[in-house]
Amino acid sequence: MSSVPARNKRGDGATFAASRQVSSLAVLRRLMRYLSPYRSALALAVVGLLGSTAFSLVSPMLIRSAVDQSVTGISGPPVWVFAAAIVVASILQALLDFGVRYIAEATAEKVVLDIRHALYLHLNSLSFSFFDHQRTGEILSRVVSDTDALKRMLGFAGVYVTGNLLILVGIFLVLFTWHPYLALLYSLIIPLIAHAISKYATGVRPLFQMTQQALGKLNQSLQDLLSGITALKLFAQEKRAVEQFDNASGIYRDFNIKASRVMSFWTPYVFVIMGIGTGVVLWQGGSKVIAGAISLGTLIGFIAYVNMLMRPIRQTGMLLGVSLMSLASAQRVFEVLDTESDVKDRPGATALREVQGRVAFENVSFSYDGIREALRNVTFSVVPGEVVALVGPTGAGKSTLVHLLARFYEADEGAICIDGHNIHDVLLESLRANVGIVMQDTFLFNGSLKDNIAYGKPNASMAEIRRAAEAAQMDEFIESLPDKYDSWIGPRGVRLSGGQRQRIAIARTILMNPRILILDEPTSSIDSETEQALSNALDTLFKGRTVVVIAHRLWTVHRAQKILVLQDGAIVQEGAHDELAAVEGLYRDLYHSQLLLSNNEPPSTGTGGRRAKGGGR
Repeated sequence: MSSVPARNKRGDGATFAASRQVSSLAVLRRLMRYLSPYRSALALAVVGLLGSTAFSLVSPMLIRSAVDQSVTGISGPPVWVFAAAIVVASILQALLDFGVRYIAEATAEKVVLDIRHALYLHLNSLSFSFFDHQRTGEILSRVVSDTDALKRMLGFAGVYVTGNLLILVGIFLVLFTWHPYLALLYSLIIPLIAHAISKYATGVRPLFQMTQQALGKLNQSLQDLLSGITALKLFAQEKRAVEQFDNASGIYRDFNIKASRVMSFWTPYVFVIMGIGTGVVLWQGGSKVIAGAISLGTLIGFIAYVNMLMRPIRQTGMLLGVSLMSLASAQRVFEVLDTESDVKDRPGATALREVQGRVAFENVSFSYDGIREALRNVTFSVVPGEVVALVGPTGAGKSTLVHLLARFYEADEGAICIDGHNIHDVLLESLRANVGIVMQDTFLFNGSLKDNIAYGKPNASMAEIRRAAEAAQMDEFIESLPDKYDSWIGPRGVRLSGGQRQRIAIARTILMNPRILILDEPTSSIDSETEQALSNALDTLFKGRTVVVIAHRLWTVHRAQKILVLQDGAIVQEGAHDELAAVEGLYRDLYHSQLLLSNNEPPSTGTGGRRAKGGGR
């Protein structure tokens, strides 16, 4: 057996991977990689933008020609010809704009779908330690809200930023061609606008990052409200919940207002600067028209182009705001994607095949936080077909032990082997296909009874599903329902009782037919009559399997050939029930204390013997 190297205690859960500040350019470059599969669509959009830009630049040229040739000139086509040409150019520009916008929006939707798929796939690969530390609302915010912000940049903002850059370049090329002096005069405002853009971006980006963080906390507040609605009403804490939600909502509002204050300065500033530039051009251009240095049509066309510059420059603030918010969201998305799981397949990992069920722990130690050990030097072995019960007070390490066996977490030290194979050297999928777990806190999905039973084996036949339900003592109840196995159970199985939910979990595990079975007090939410019936099914289920039972009620250990007593993360006693009950120690103390609480006679220790009802935890 090879030991496990010590792992980083912070693992994949203490914080998201890249909470450090990352440059916008680096985030943008990474984001652009998701666009590479759609190069053809993007190329078509660029061609459309070039055409749209060309048609948008036509109107001032036509106005110049109309004024110089047909209005103030002595020869040239009628004015209506130029007017008609402007209308045609506008229609063609509109059609191209529609096509470009549609292609960009459709591509953005596809890219966001790809990113969400990558996020969901990656979240599935992360270990339990990640979800131990991260709030559900924060994760939801990154998967839904942050990716939605990316869509706005990739679709709406991306189109207009590119289009506006083309218009700016095209207009200045024409202006310098028509009259370099006037074009140079107007260009003097560019440094002022560039400086404002720099200050604006510096001020607004951190605000957008804090806004997205505040949105994550708001989502978490709502998540807590919805998931804890029963406890909230039970303890009459509605007012407190509203205050907490309002506080989170108010923080989100305040950051939005601060960002809006910075953004609101942009448009008035641009109006003033561009107004100064237009005034200078009109003053100098008008003087040159009077002097006969340029034509009236040139001045009017020049002013028309200057006015056209107003839209792209004014939009820069809004587009920059959208882009910076999207980049802040992109960074949050990449932080999730960059988070590495501390439980993953190693290079060269092999599949577990023909599992017999021999389990061995050798000097296994584990800590959740790197400070207090949940398990200390745990060593034991289980032969194929043996039933082992884990007993001990709350916090003794029972659940931790089975979580390590299923490799939900990595052991810090020691080795865990199945049939002589270190579980760290086998494929996770094959490991968990051979280790079935029935947890005390059963999670069911919002679907039909049939789908929930077959969740671990989606291709199971109806006959197999029915046999599993019969073994779990659920078939009779299911058949009494109007829709039988197609009955909808609601979110988390709210339409079922606690015992029914637990029996569905047992049926689900039976259907998987694992060689190693882990049960966390599977009968804790079942009435005594059903428990007796289920007991016989469990006896059948146990045959030929290695079984590890976490026993909270000690009279449920009568099937176990071996009992491991844990205290403070260490095995302090080991043996059969009769052996342990006959000597002084923790097991006898726990057993006798539970018998006193139950007001029942102690059960026979033989398999299938009379069992006590009820019981303490």
